[in-house]
Amino acid sequence: MPSDGSLIRSAESRPVYSRLAGLWLLALIAGCAGDAPRQEPPPPAPSAATAAPVHGDLQVAVEAFNNKDFPAALALFQSITVQPGHPDAVAANKALGVMYSRGMGVERDLGVGTHHIRLAAVGGDAESQAEMARRYDFAIGVERDTDQILHWARRASEQDNPQGHQYMGWAHHFGVGVERDLGTAIGYYEMAVAGNDPIAQNNLAVLLQKGEGVPQDIDRALQLFEASAAQDFPAAQIQLGLLYFRGDSVPENRDLARYWLQRAAQSNHALGAFFYAQLLESEWQMDAARIQYRRAANAGIEQAVEALQRLESSGP
Repeated sequence: MPSDGSLIRSAESRPVYSRLAGLWLLALIAGCAGDAPRQEPPPPAPSAATAAPVHGDLQVAVEAFNNKDFPAALALFQSITVQPGHPDAVAANKALGVMYSRGMGVERDLGVGTHHIRLAAVGGDAESQAEMARRYDFAIGVERDTDQILHWARRASEQDNPQGHQYMGWAHHFGVGVERDLGTAIGYYEMAVAGNDPIAQNNLAVLLQKGEGVPQDIDRALQLFEASAAQDFPAAQIQLGLLYFRGDSVPENRDLARYWLQRAAQSNHALGAFFYAQLLESEWQMDAARIQYRRAANAGIEQAVEALQRLESSGP
């Protein structure tokens, strides 16, 4: 589940906040973790939609896709999938899944897109299997189904797919469809981290920071947060921003706090906007803070609504 080809998900629980001194609120932000807000990532990048071409008809379809002649590419990919036993049917179905999901050369249809992704997954494509886990988690073209999330995550993990490992780690981390087992979760996360999965990097960092299920290791937690944040995973960016603002486990550094929280806010992450607004307010940049609070409030963060009301009642 990485972003842009990754699968990002969270358990079904709502965000939980606990009030700290001053303006700051601390939220457990564990990526796809239990207390994190759900965040649906975009479909896989088009470049990940097709395998290396093996036969001439797939080569022509890929060239049309790369030239942005999407109607022609769509027709060519479809012609491959209707040929019984075609050796490139898996790659063609994978491409059609992305095209229908994004509305490329055809009206957007998540149901049809998921149908083609499923065919590629059944055909053994590990990325499509991990994508099916994400789609069953976020109900993209299907009803949400925990059993199906685990089924497809397990199949992807068995092929050493980082996103499959990460989903299996998440399931054992939070007891989603399986008994909660942090030791098993950490094992899956470590395999996903070896594949540079940003969600696993973030979630494992949370456990290392807290010393939960594993000996506390602040240095490695920071390395993993930074690796995840560098891949534009907003939860890790928020974690770093809060750590540097509070000087929690790291020397206080307002510049780094601002840098990471601003990046999270710029990714249209509601909590990123909320925490960035708090930093701006602490610096008496009230107009800029109002803008970010409003973005967070419009996305449903109740604390942002309260902050806006407080600022408005206090005047300029």
